[in-house]
Amino acid sequence: MESNIEAEDYSKKGIELINLGKYQEAIICLDKAIQINPNNDLYHSLKSHALVNLGKHQEAILCYDRAIQINPNTGQYHCNKGFAFNALEKYEEALPCFDRAIEINPKNGGYYLNKGITLSCLDNHEEAIVCYDQAIEINPENGVYYLKKGVSLEMLDKNHEAMLCYDRAIQINPSDFESHSNKVRAFMNLNKSQEDSEISSDDDSQANSDDPSYHSKRGVELVNTGRCKEALICFDRAIKINPKNGDYHMHRSMTLGFLGKNEEALISSDKAIQINPENSEYHYTKGLILENLDKYQEAVVSYDRAIQINPNNESYHKERMLALLCAGETQEFFGTNTNSADSHFNKGLSLKKEGKNQEAIVCFDQAIQINPEKGDYHSDKGVALKNLGKCKEAILCFDKAIQINPNKGGYHSNKGLALAHLGKFQEAIVCYDQAIKIDPSSAKYQSNKGIALGKLGKYKEAIVCYDKAIQINPAYAEYYCRKGIALSNLGKYQAAVLCFDKAIKINPYNGSYYTHKEIAMGNLPGSSDEADESDQASSDQNSSSQNSLP
Repeated sequence: MESNIEAEDYSKKGIELINLGKYQEAIICLDKAIQINPNNDLYHSLKSHALVNLGKHQEAILCYDRAIQINPNTGQYHCNKGFAFNALEKYEEALPCFDRAIEINPKNGGYYLNKGITLSCLDNHEEAIVCYDQAIEINPENGVYYLKKGVSLEMLDKNHEAMLCYDRAIQINPSDFESHSNKVRAFMNLNKSQEDSEISSDDDSQANSDDPSYHSKRGVELVNTGRCKEALICFDRAIKINPKNGDYHMHRSMTLGFLGKNEEALISSDKAIQINPENSEYHYTKGLILENLDKYQEAVVSYDRAIQINPNNESYHKERMLALLCAGETQEFFGTNTNSADSHFNKGLSLKKEGKNQEAIVCFDQAIQINPEKGDYHSDKGVALKNLGKCKEAILCFDKAIQINPNKGGYHSNKGLALAHLGKFQEAIVCYDQAIKIDPSSAKYQSNKGIALGKLGKYKEAIVCYDKAIQINPAYAEYYCRKGIALSNLGKYQAAVLCFDKAIKINPYNGSYYTHKEIAMGNLPGSSDEADESDQASSDQNSSSQNSLP
């Protein structure tokens, strides 16, 4: 009995050390607990967790095997073993682990999600979509499931269906940048599957082709590589050959928008609408352009038309409401009961989005005064305070939100961000770990933890976090960039270059990715500027690329 108590003490100490990011010390404590009581599956599982965070995935798998041998009916052990195989890129071996986890608990959407991600890594997107659908059936309010399904649909050139998935993800989480950017990409690629797939983006041999679809596809490819001015020439050629195709005018409009030429973009969108007035996306895109021109009342009219055509698209309604607010139509935006807690809260959210954080805080305080038991009110007030640099006050708000609802990962993550801004990275990591425990399917939490570890110089452990983030969402460029920066700080420049290449492939519009790549390449053998550029790579660990959290 006494020895079991001693084992528990070592186990608790191990957990504390894991929460502090001291994984090697944690393993020593857990080994002592295992030596006293080798038949406790939890001790082996905790040791596996520490090993994974050290990047020792093969050793972790052995520990998971021991935990499973003792307790074969815990689905999370099989799922975690699958994670470890995925980290080793042994996807075929990971699949049976997720299958076993699903067999044990078929009501856990996360198991289907992870199986879907693994199938996607094997380029088996059709089966992956089946898994995402099963996850959605279990929990239709998890935006990640729709996001992942959308990515797989894009890989199958089913861009219209992908857009519907991104719309649903945006409806669940309107602030999710990945879903918005993926939707734009899917829209730009919507016609690719109908055109000549053998046309190469580097092949100008058909520059004088009479096929407008060639020039349209060529234009889309140029936009995807950041060559918008050249893309305009292609769209102009397509329009000259076939001026009655609305998509060509809309591609031209969106490209002009990317170049900041909104007045010209508006003319092209009007031409697209004139050709096909029943295309809701044309009206929606025109509304976005009008907002860029500060013509909010006209934007509302465009959104109204889009909603009339497709009333079930939540994005149309949300953009319309924001345009109404910017136009000063507060009565319609907030409704007739302007003294309700939610009306004050919604106004605060809109003010915060506009960068008016001090005014937003006043609204959040009014909402809290009416209903002090709503965690979101305190959390968003905390975010506004953090935006003003008042991180200590923000932490008090996050603590209150956590007190109200300790099972919401976002509250813990927000507290971690505030602590990180104060330079308290070790405490921030504890918060991120708690957020991850609540929602292990969040790539953002893993990435935030990686950033904090990088600030402490723990680049190997940071890379483990970025790998997990990439495993959850391989379509987000910033995770590859952050991993590349950490690899650069370890002197692994060749591997870093590969990461920056992946980031550029996903988002060719971010100039910092090219800069980071150049720095890493300059540090490869044979570079005469190795010392200077190495210093630059190191300083970039503290740059905006690391601080700009999704």
